[in-house]
Amino acid sequence: MVRENTRFRAILRTVLRWGGRLLALIVIIVIGLVIADSLHQKQCRGGASHKGESFEFMGERLTFLNTGQETNGEILEIDVSFKPTAETNILKWRDAHVHPYQEERFKVISGSVRFRIGDREQILTAGQSISGPPNIPHTWNSADGEEIQMLAELRPALHTDAAAASFMHAGSTQGKMSLLQALVIMSEFDGLAYPTKTPPIVMQTFVKVLAPIGRLLGYKAC
Repeated sequence: MVRENTRFRAILRTVLRWGGRLLALIVIIVIGLVIADSLHQKQCRGGASHKGESFEFMGERLTFLNTGQETNGEILEIDVSFKPTAETNILKWRDAHVHPYQEERFKVISGSVRFRIGDREQILTAGQSISGPPNIPHTWNSADGEEIQMLAELRPALHTDAAAASFMHAGSTQGKMSLLQALVIMSEFDGLAYPTKTPPIVMQTFVKVLAPIGRLLGYKAC
């Protein structure tokens, strides 16, 4: 019995020793990746304006009317049109997200739009407006399942138009965007919206740790 206890304690000490070494190695790797991401030189923020460009996904069409280049970085103006199906309208309502540094304003041009901003729900029709402050979860969809059109404004503009162009280009060329590709783009453009299903600290950790790996594997933001 004594021998068995001694052997068990020896095995346990060995496991703990190697487990501690493995944990230390993981911590060192994570710290190295975070530092690598912090030192990465962002290269996709300049270039041509995306004014007039349109992108479409799941029945939602976004057209950039004015970008930060035309408004001295103050406003990104977007024409938003949405032709829902029963499925995409439900998915749109579930697509709550947060803009950490931007206010998002909506003005309904046509149709009936259901908004949820924080804990408040409201239905707006043509001519009515609503605003979502930074760091407040919000989402919207068609209140009656019919087509809608809105004018959306993001203040400040940041580089949201360039980020959207990068996402759409990656999606169109790759067919289905990988997680590493998405995180590389998010690392390139600070302050992008993120889904409320993911806690901010988790999203930031994913970006800081996995984006450098994505770049090493050849993924590019632009």
